[in-house]
Amino acid sequence: MAANNAGLYNAALASALTNGGWITDAVQADYAPAVARAVAFATQVDSKIPLDGEMNQAKIDLLQSLCQGTMGSRTPTSEIAADYDAIATALAAIYKQAATALAA
Repeated sequence: MAANNAGLYNAALASALTNGGWITDAVQADYAPAVARAVAFATQVDSKIPLDGEMNQAKIDLLQSLCQGTMGSRTPTSEIAADYDAIATALAAIYKQAATALAA
């Protein structure tokens, strides 16, 4: 899949995967459903933020922190990107506003 903003997609993906609690299973395939749900979340978040030709690490870190804070102790529950539309729209709004306040 092609991400709109690869860094932001990766930040949302990582955030969605870090809220699942202890990771103790050593079998890679057992994580396929969790990764599929995180991909759906990241895809929807990324789709809400226009392509940014001036992407930088501060913007990536900002989105990752916003996603982690928003998701809290929740984990994505659906493999359908559109199911995350409301939360993705809100995350994009706060990200776009906060990105204007980042120091250069």
